[in-house]
Amino acid sequence: MRAAGELAAEAGNPLREQALREVEDTLQAATVDADIAGEVREGRLSQPRSHTGFVPAGFPMAPGDGKEGAEPKAGVPKAKKKPPAGKPAEEEKPVRAKGRGRSNVTRTTGARARRAETLRKRAEAAERRLTERRERAAEADRAAEEASAEVGRLRHELERAVADRDAALRRAERAAQHRARAEEEARDAREAAREARRAADQDARHG
Repeated sequence: MRAAGELAAEAGNPLREQALREVEDTLQAATVDADIAGEVREGRLSQPRSHTGFVPAGFPMAPGDGKEGAEPKAGVPKAKKKPPAGKPAEEEKPVRAKGRGRSNVTRTTGARARRAETLRKRAEAAERRLTERRERAAEADRAAEEASAEVGRLRHELERAVADRDAALRRAERAAQHRARAEEEARDAREAAREARRAADQDARHG
């Protein structure tokens, strides 16, 4: 009966001490009373039985009868024996509660899952930033190409403007030369005209 009580307690359904006592009293009575034994065998017991008469020698007594050697109640821890004098007490080994290992594994798994989720979000954010930087770099490359093309166009226009300026300078130089020559020819013509008038005047006076 003690073993049955311990098994029931371990299964989470502890038996009351009174119930254990009644079962033991009934079984004890069945060993000395044929009528009670018949009811036990046939399963016709409607209430606990007990025997108040003679008990055969060697029959186990019910718990709690006050005699030494009685087994402790179910669920009550046994008192620890003190070590002999001069002998150190044995160190108590830590008892790990049931399910603690599984709880630790669950917490570790949860922490790893949260860490993995955090790293995944950071990786996604870094990927987005990298994509944005690549897009900005591509835009900068296109702007640089457009600026380079504009610089080339302006350089070509500048070269044309310089060429036009040089041509204009050459034309102006030639025009200046032509003007100087024309002025010299005009002076020569005026001098020749004056000489012709003087000659005409002299001829008129002598004529």
